[in-house]
Amino acid sequence: MKKQIESPEKRAEELKLNKLREKLDKLIESDPHLKTLRPHLLINLIDEGLRIQIIDSQNRPMFKTGSAQVVDYMRDILRAIAPILNDLPNKISLSGHTDDLPYANGEHGYSNWKLSADRANASRR
Repeated sequence: MKKQIESPEKRAEELKLNKLREKLDKLIESDPHLKTLRPHLLINLIDEGLRIQIIDSQNRPMFKTGSAQVVDYMRDILRAIAPILNDLPNKISLSGHTDDLPYANGEHGYSNWKLSADRANASRR
């Protein structure tokens, strides 16, 4: 199997993203509040760029059931990392998921797809 040769641009971008990850790690470790949130943040390099995952170590939901309303501890995490993300020159994309339970009495046409988009927008705000 041949090993794919990376272009100089790709290597430079990877180096830049690794430095950015190190910077984020240092910022998190140096800020007492962010340091307490560290177990909820996974930061790693993927093909698309630098991925920051927010997880809950106690496996709690991050939104109220069937709603785009962010729960308090998730709001705390988002507010704590927002200033760091605001200072980054890179583009940011949000992703997430919902359960697959259909809406029995929801508004006409409202679905988990729309809920997922509403949750992403709530997180972004």
